[in-house]
Amino acid sequence: MGSGISQEAKEAYRELLEVIMAGEAVEMIENTNTGSTAYCVPRAWKSTYLSTNKDVGKTMRILCYGEKSSLRSDIERLKSKYIDNPQRLEQEIKKRNTKHKKELNRIAHIIAYIHYKETNEFLKEIPVSRGHSYFYMDARKRDASRSKPYWSTSYELCVRAFEAYIQDKLQDSGRNNDYLVCGTRPGTKNKGRTLAERCMPPFDYPYPLDEERVRINHAFDKFFETLRGNFFTCEMDSYSTGLEDRKKQCMIVPSTTVCFNQEVQFHFDDAGQGVLFL
Repeated sequence: MGSGISQEAKEAYRELLEVIMAGEAVEMIENTNTGSTAYCVPRAWKSTYLSTNKDVGKTMRILCYGEKSSLRSDIERLKSKYIDNPQRLEQEIKKRNTKHKKELNRIAHIIAYIHYKETNEFLKEIPVSRGHSYFYMDARKRDASRSKPYWSTSYELCVRAFEAYIQDKLQDSGRNNDYLVCGTRPGTKNKGRTLAERCMPPFDYPYPLDEERVRINHAFDKFFETLRGNFFTCEMDSYSTGLEDRKKQCMIVPSTTVCFNQEVQFHFDDAGQGVLFL
């Protein structure tokens, strides 16, 4: 976001992005243990596996949830520790996320090992929930064949989620505007497919779906409510030249000037009301 945006606005945006990217999507990872590797099995993990009647999927959901809770606690601790050092905070969170990914892989392989010892069934793939939304996971799969990310970048995720939000808001008010937004609902290839199945080829629907869409729409409501409550107080600076020299309101905290760049744009309606596009 632009340098002229307040810390409160940035935090609201980060919370929105977290809702967009976070979820309970399950992906299958390859079991690379061909049987030659023996693991030291934590007693609690085996007890969890047995308590689910040897159901690998349920076991993984329980253990992944525990690891994700640990991750969230660690990140909150890091935020407090590096509150005055955003650059160091970003580095430490990145390290913790890398550790989290490795730990989930370790959990998956140990549970597959337990399952093999108990049932003599070798699992070629193991279900893992990394805490991503299906919307985000679908975007990452779309980017798999690209030289650099596009679909899964934060701004593209927000753009597509916002399109879906606007179309739903229009529909809720009994309106329709194909010029403004259209095509954010499932195509014919996705009819009847589950949320997980829609993250597999054929891809034809890069927008939020079902319960994730509802959750993200609520997050946008909260985001805009935060902006309305805190940021409609400053005047446009010299960039307002040509806009009839009227005082314009915009979603920026008091005493800050508007910084026009590729990340922040403003649109003014007929009443002169400022609307912020991030």
